[in-house]
Amino acid sequence: MILGGDKSKFEIQHVFAFSVPIYVQDGNKIELINLNPFEVPEDSLHTEAESKFYELLTSLQNAGWKRYIRLVEPRISGAEISKFDTVNEVLGRPVMTGPWSDPTIRLPEELWRSMPIFSDWSFYRGNEYLTVSVQREDSEKDSSKTGTYLFTLTFKSEKRFFSEYFDHSDRNRIKELLPDLLKKLASQRATAESRLKEMGVAIDERYQNPTINILEAQH
Repeated sequence: MILGGDKSKFEIQHVFAFSVPIYVQDGNKIELINLNPFEVPEDSLHTEAESKFYELLTSLQNAGWKRYIRLVEPRISGAEISKFDTVNEVLGRPVMTGPWSDPTIRLPEELWRSMPIFSDWSFYRGNEYLTVSVQREDSEKDSSKTGTYLFTLTFKSEKRFFSEYFDHSDRNRIKELLPDLLKKLASQRATAESRLKEMGVAIDERYQNPTINILEAQH
């Protein structure tokens, strides 16, 4: 399946499910796409599923998709994973885009197996956002070696992505409300990063937030 415009198109192979829901709150425009690529059969080796998953992530990165870190969460690369005891938890709080979801780092086999049965990797490209989700169901016969995996790719427009920060009643006021929210999230991130530095965790200063075009359009 070919996605993207003429200058930004890329291919997702072996797609077996595809949906484009259109909502009134999105002005009846396409702001959301879901698809499922068929990567591994049922009861595949966990190692095989992991290899196929990282092949998918590599193809996405080659197509220009970059890692996205939630604006409230500290910028931690996958190289720092060994400094954390609990998966998807930083400073005692759950995170959605922590070092475990750094697509440039392949998780060790044991850590891949210990990930939650639902896990997400987040990306952005221009003014588009992508969540790659993995759902795992361990096999009954040999759960330590095999399982069934479902990969889901959810593409969102910038407008759709940031509208989800607000109640439905406020979603038409994104341009007005988002600047104050961004300041709040940036402050929370800075506080967390300061604490982590004191603990010896390196912050990925190279990571920069994506430009938010809906705000740039105001000027």
